[in-house]
Amino acid sequence: MKHRTLALALLIFLIACKEAKKEPAKKEAFNLNSLPTDWVELTKTDSGFIVFNSCDMGNSLLTITNKPNNRGLLLHGTQEDYDFDILEAYQTINDTVIIKARWKESKKLQDWKFIWTDKAKQLGRWITTYSEGKDFISDNAFVTAANQKNFPKVDQPCRECWGDECDYEEKMKNVVAHPVDSIKRIFEEYIKNTAATDSPYDEIAMTTGLQGLQTVSDAAALELLVNVWMYYDPTDFPTRDLVNKILKQNKTESIKAVKKRMEVKRAGESEETAPYSELKDLLSELEKG
Repeated sequence: MKHRTLALALLIFLIACKEAKKEPAKKEAFNLNSLPTDWVELTKTDSGFIVFNSCDMGNSLLTITNKPNNRGLLLHGTQEDYDFDILEAYQTINDTVIIKARWKESKKLQDWKFIWTDKAKQLGRWITTYSEGKDFISDNAFVTAANQKNFPKVDQPCRECWGDECDYEEKMKNVVAHPVDSIKRIFEEYIKNTAATDSPYDEIAMTTGLQGLQTVSDAAALELLVNVWMYYDPTDFPTRDLVNKILKQNKTESIKAVKKRMEVKRAGESEETAPYSELKDLLSELEKG
């Protein structure tokens, strides 16, 4: 009888321990106002954390809204925004913040966890599990927006995402910043190749450069434009229309540039053959006023 009583007591003890393990961690309501509202994701590298902006996705930002009748969590900064209504927030005995949320305009629930990893440096982890086919756990380091300045900001090189298109983008930035130099480069390359066509990229760059010029008074620039008017003639490219608009913005200096060009015939040029012979028509058009 004694052994039976001891065995029963042991069984009750084991059951009680098992039930105790099943009990959820104690929780208490959490005031969201005690959390910073704006967070920036960090990317871990061999040399430490950085704020990394990929050229096609940007970087994840997380924003908490805690206003009466409007408590929400927004994950944004990338190609898509993930927007949630916050239903409940509490803190467990191990200081993990649990946020019960629901996707905006949906009944689908989403749980978030927040854990401080270094409160003094305003670093924490935001964790959630997306259930779409196969569960995907998102567990990322974040820093408060105000403290992101403490980490290097790195933009992914454009070439890693877009290849040669990035070179073109850089060239176009240079065209906008230095239109005369860009026009000169494109024109000289075109003349050197003696082709009846030019690359689509150079034609776009030439158009951008010419359209970006307004009033031009520099004699060297005007002489360049006259030569472009004469010799840059890819098929169906409106060179003369674009150059005419620029020359007419400063007719006095443009007339001087055309006359100066007429005084200097280059090898192969004559008054009977185009494009040199057509300079008289350009001069006449400018002098008409």
